[in-house]
Amino acid sequence: PQADQRSAEAWTRLADTYRLGRGVAQSDAEALNFYRKAARLGYARAQYSMALMYKEGRGVTRSDSESVQWYLKAANNGYLSAMHNLANNYKSGIGVPRSYREAARWYRKAADGGHVKAMFELAYAYNLGRGVAKNDAEAVRWYHKAADLGDADAKGNLSMRYVQGRGVKRDLAKSARLAKAAAAKRNLVGMYTLGYFHDRGLEVSRDPQKAAELIFKTMKRGYAMAKKQMLNRSHRWSRQFRRALQHELQKAGVYNGPLDGSFGPATKAAIRRL
Repeated sequence: PQADQRSAEAWTRLADTYRLGRGVAQSDAEALNFYRKAARLGYARAQYSMALMYKEGRGVTRSDSESVQWYLKAANNGYLSAMHNLANNYKSGIGVPRSYREAARWYRKAADGGHVKAMFELAYAYNLGRGVAKNDAEAVRWYHKAADLGDADAKGNLSMRYVQGRGVKRDLAKSARLAKAAAAKRNLVGMYTLGYFHDRGLEVSRDPQKAAELIFKTMKRGYAMAKKQMLNRSHRWSRQFRRALQHELQKAGVYNGPLDGSFGPATKAAIRRL
């Protein structure tokens, strides 16, 4: 009934004020109490909030399995963020047995409803063939949907695909545009791809120094592919780039060898130490 809906909305707003301590003394216990009242009336946002309270252990003993149950209730009531978070739980096996198939199913529901991060995750599932049949064309389609809505991770992954020509026709100009946009949001794949372009002077100015700075940043932030490339395929990059990267390693205090562009044991050890 409409009265129940209005009550549920009011209780949820009241719960928010207690959770945030806005105009009242902050109280997780009171927030939980009012979220629960609203959630029992089937109000999706309150059910989602209950899931978060259990996930974070706020006002209640932390419980991933309880959190999942509330996500499921909210998801079944059409709440997109609950669908996305539920999919995350299935993907990582937190609070439920791991199931890539269930994860993909919920990502799809959320993506169909317009949830951008779910679009990215669904694309990634198609990319790896996790919970769905591997399908490059579908991966690209969903990456594009997410990228068009501003998702930096999707832009980064697309930039790499346009370099490789995987699931798309190779297009360096498009790749460079996407890489720039992704790198501006500190996306690692975008930064790496942009570094690749700067070293070669493809679609952007040739600037091995800038390339080295970008690749160094991706390695420092734990981008495994960049480290792997530098350890095993550094010969594919220019000598100026390699010297500049050694200089970045030196500035970081992990390398004190010569800046000769030769990636011997000392340079490789420095890269591993990052």
